[in-house]
Amino acid sequence: AFADLHRSLLFGNEWQKPDGYFVLHELLAFCQRRADVNRDYRDRIAFGKKCLMNVASSAKFSSDRTIREYASEIWHIEPLPPLAQPVARRQDRLLFLGQLSEGKGLPELLSALALLAPAHPRLRLWLAGDGDPAPWRELAARLGVLDRLDVLGWVAGADKTRLLAEAAALVLPSRAEGQPISVLEALTQGTPVVASAVGGIPELITDGEQGLLVPPRDARALAGAL
Repeated sequence: AFADLHRSLLFGNEWQKPDGYFVLHELLAFCQRRADVNRDYRDRIAFGKKCLMNVASSAKFSSDRTIREYASEIWHIEPLPPLAQPVARRQDRLLFLGQLSEGKGLPELLSALALLAPAHPRLRLWLAGDGDPAPWRELAARLGVLDRLDVLGWVAGADKTRLLAEAAALVLPSRAEGQPISVLEALTQGTPVVASAVGGIPELITDGEQGLLVPPRDARALAGAL
C-alpha cells in the first residue's frame, strides 16, 4: 500500500499541491517510525524527502515560511536553490553529474558522443563532478570528440540548478548504482534522464516517462536513447 500511494503521489501532480505535500510528508514520517517499512523502502523515502524539500523551496511555497522551516527541520536535506531567472533548455547539451570514473559509464558515454557527433554537429557534453578528468580528455581525444567536451569540475547550488534546467537530458550510464542523487535532482527540476537500468534507477525512472533506460556497458543503445 505504501509503495502504490508513494508512487502515485510522486509521479502524478498531487504531491505538488499543498494538500498533497502534507499527505506525502505525513506518509514519510510514518514510514520512518516503522523500522520494517523504513528498511524495505528507504530509497523511495529518500526520494520523497528530496521532493519535499524542493517543493518547499519553490516559488509556489516561498511565501509560506512555516513549510520551508518545517521541512528543513524534519528532513535535514538542502534543496537546490531556485534560479533568479528561468532559462531555456538547450537541445544540443547533455549533462553528466557524478564521479568521473569508469564505474559511472564514462567510456560508454564518450563512445556514444562519438557515435552521435557526425549527425549532430552542435552537440556538446557537460561533464561535472569529482575525479581526475585527464583520462577522459585523453579518451575523448582518441574518439575525436575532445572539442565537444566541457569539463566543469564539481558544481553545486545555483550552478547545478542552472545546468539541470538548461540541459536536454541528464545522462548517467553507470555500470552499477545505488540511488543516485543526481537522478533525484534531475527529476525535481523536470529534466529528462537517460540512464542505465541498474541498481535503484528503475525505481525512480519509468522507461518512456521520466526518461529512458538502457542496458549498462552498451554505447550504441545509449546513443540511440540520446
